[in-house]
Amino acid sequence: MNRVLLGLLVLGFLTVAAASAGDVEPRGDGPWVGFGGVYRTGSWTPLTIDVAEGDGPVYASVEDPDGQWLSSPPARVQKVDGRSVARFCVRFGRPSGRVLLHRTPLPSGARTVTLPTPIPSTDTVVLVLGEPAGVDRAARLLAQEDGSRPRVVVAPQGPLPLAVTPRELDGADVILACGQDLVNRDAETLEAIDGWVRRGGRLILLAGNSAGDVGAVGSTVAGWLPGPVSRMVSLRRSAPLEVFAHCTRPMDRGLLAGLRVPVFANAREIDGLIEAHDGARPSDLPLVVRRSHGLGILTWIAVDLDQAGFRSWPGSDTLLVELLGGPPKARAGRTGETSRVSLDLAGQLRRAIDRFPGIDPLPFSLVALLGGLTIASLYPTSWWLVRQATPAVAWTALPAVSLLAGWGVWETGRLWQQGGAGESSASVIDIDASGAAARGLSWAGRWSPDNCLIDVAPATAPGLAVANTDIAVSWCADSGRGLGATDAPVAHPSLAAADYAYGATAASLTSVPVAASSSRLFEAEWTADLSSVPVTATLTVEAQGTLRGELTHHLPFPLERCVLMHAGWLYTIGRLESGEVFNPSSGRGPRSLASALTRRTQDKDRDVVVRWETESTDVAQILEIAGFHAAAGGSGYTSLEPGRLARLDVSPQLAVGRAILAGFGPMGTRWSFGGQQVGVTAEQSSGVTMWRILMPLQTQGNAGDP
Repeated sequence: MNRVLLGLLVLGFLTVAAASAGDVEPRGDGPWVGFGGVYRTGSWTPLTIDVAEGDGPVYASVEDPDGQWLSSPPARVQKVDGRSVARFCVRFGRPSGRVLLHRTPLPSGARTVTLPTPIPSTDTVVLVLGEPAGVDRAARLLAQEDGSRPRVVVAPQGPLPLAVTPRELDGADVILACGQDLVNRDAETLEAIDGWVRRGGRLILLAGNSAGDVGAVGSTVAGWLPGPVSRMVSLRRSAPLEVFAHCTRPMDRGLLAGLRVPVFANAREIDGLIEAHDGARPSDLPLVVRRSHGLGILTWIAVDLDQAGFRSWPGSDTLLVELLGGPPKARAGRTGETSRVSLDLAGQLRRAIDRFPGIDPLPFSLVALLGGLTIASLYPTSWWLVRQATPAVAWTALPAVSLLAGWGVWETGRLWQQGGAGESSASVIDIDASGAAARGLSWAGRWSPDNCLIDVAPATAPGLAVANTDIAVSWCADSGRGLGATDAPVAHPSLAAADYAYGATAASLTSVPVAASSSRLFEAEWTADLSSVPVTATLTVEAQGTLRGELTHHLPFPLERCVLMHAGWLYTIGRLESGEVFNPSSGRGPRSLASALTRRTQDKDRDVVVRWETESTDVAQILEIAGFHAAAGGSGYTSLEPGRLARLDVSPQLAVGRAILAGFGPMGTRWSFGGQQVGVTAEQSSGVTMWRILMPLQTQGNAGDP
């Protein structure tokens, strides 16, 4: 009888414990991760989990590249279509596909949720909204020399929004949207896509017959069209689209007869590049327009490729290839060294930041010497002592020699390093002068001589007056399968194995462990609205493509090594003081942008390109090349893929009527490292910040009009 009662008590205890822990038990059809279950390591990813109702917030923990659990900011349980769900935005640092769901800030008593295996961080993702014809064939035509090609991901329709914040679209490199699909999307997703483009994304809008419906959805989506639609007309000729698509087979007459395209009320005032048109002038009937949208690029084409007739036209795939940037160019020389699973520009920048003034690693020669002395101490020294001594000494000789050798190695390493912690950082601050908005991308490293816990909290640049700030900070690691990278099959071994967490929001990390004589690297992104205009300009484009007019710099600090860029030209300014006026027509005039970026020299009347050094740790030069990677020749020059630094490249803005003022200035992002740590002196801290201001040019009508 006693055994029966004891068994019932144990069963009741286990039942109560399971019920108390089950308030975050996944149930229903979830979890929903990424875009229809497709997500990428190293990218911010939306994660929605169907949970049981309960009091208080819910937390989700995912692994960082070291295999440590990082707990998300709290997400409260919400009701969606009668179900209770918790939505998170996390970064997966490991390809394990595991998530811990819990009610406490750290994963204590958590439940494990298993997700589909993520795709590699090196994959290029084309997120498709709708069903355009030829998109899979276009992806095959975009294959690189190493066989890699973009991964096409179709965004599902469902009760949950595809994205509720721009950050949740970080896993997409370009979005391809059909107009009719946008009509059926929720307002949250459309606002998130608009914010994602303004932060530097690429959106391709396919809206011909559906242009009128798209314009009626709301001001956000209507702003993706080149202008307000005055009327719809039938497309008379297919030749402009066939030439743009490089297709020799004409459209079927039945397909052409069903195509209606919009006529814009302000066609002569379109701010952008009209790449295809029907008529004597580009503004007569624009068919393809590529233009700036914040810090991103928006491309519109006047056809709906999701119409059934386009599935039999072979030009559909080549048309998409042109919209996506054109086929990959054949590359020679060092480009054969390019590898998408090894070092990229982002990894080169990370290694450059992971260096601290006055803190040098032990040289290999000293490490080899210490290793040789240790081996010599164990044998033959220990063996000789055993042979000469009594049995008691023999038993104690090996431990004593081992301890003495270990102590000697430890003291040598401690004496080599200087006291105190070290910091280094790099930032790029982009300002959209027309939209009065700013974006900051920053990377920072922290070296500690002792075991410690630090709190990480980046903030906006001290010299900017901003509002509506949105900040997110996270770990920084290489892409690919290398040691410590996000796709590595084995986690990077870390001496600091404690779990850590976010604060109330993604703007701060708390209790991040740092092992003695090691470093931690972080990356952050912030966006904000500006309360003052950073630059005023009256720049116009002359007939020969050069600039005329003036610009006045209003930032409260000078810019060093300042240049002005437009199209394929670069104007050297030098130091530009706050309030100083620059006239492009003064001085010696512009020079080739590509030559300036690659630092070409003259050798017996020949241009010689200075070889890009993949081992360079010049942070300023890495930021400069990454920020204008395509203009410098892309991976054909650097032999490296840009990686996560691809979002820094504003080269496409130079071709759509934007001038860019770029220079180096004071700290762009203020990093705060609090907690149990040793102070950092000015001699042990370094930082580089590149400032860029994007300015629209004053034009009289479209630049392509006669």
